[in-house]
Amino acid sequence: MDEQVKREAEIIEAPESRIKLRAGSDGFKIDEAALARAEIVIESMGNDYLNWAADEVRNLDELYATARASAGNRDKMIGEVAIIAHNLKGTGTSFGYDLMTAIGASLSDFCRSADSVENAQLEVFGVHIGALKVIIDGKLKGDGGDRGAKMVAMLQRAAQIRQS
Repeated sequence: MDEQVKREAEIIEAPESRIKLRAGSDGFKIDEAALARAEIVIESMGNDYLNWAADEVRNLDELYATARASAGNRDKMIGEVAIIAHNLKGTGTSFGYDLMTAIGASLSDFCRSADSVENAQLEVFGVHIGALKVIIDGKLKGDGGDRGAKMVAMLQRAAQIRQS
């Protein structure tokens, strides 16, 4: 009977996973030519990014000026600033502007934590906008090294103090 069971038993091989089939039997391979083309496209978009970021910072500056002129517009302003700051935070690093990302993150975090915008909080918006302008005007790529880290730390500290 044991021999009969052995003959009737059938070994079923599990099919290859779809991921493995897509990647090939040797694993995932990177198309170096496609990667080089993508890097060229991203590099060429760098100037477009800086122009877009400059437009966004101009929008921030206009919101800031309006909020300074009238306290009644400040609560609406914080939501709009938060959206712009979030977008700057999310895009800077993709184009080599890590400091833009860090300052956008600091401003975005400040917006999320601010219940209202009084004159003290408004100052924090102003210094963040000024820092973003420095990056754009100087076309400062990277994270700014030690100076960049100190600038971000000072902006974050100013935000903490003004929230208190």
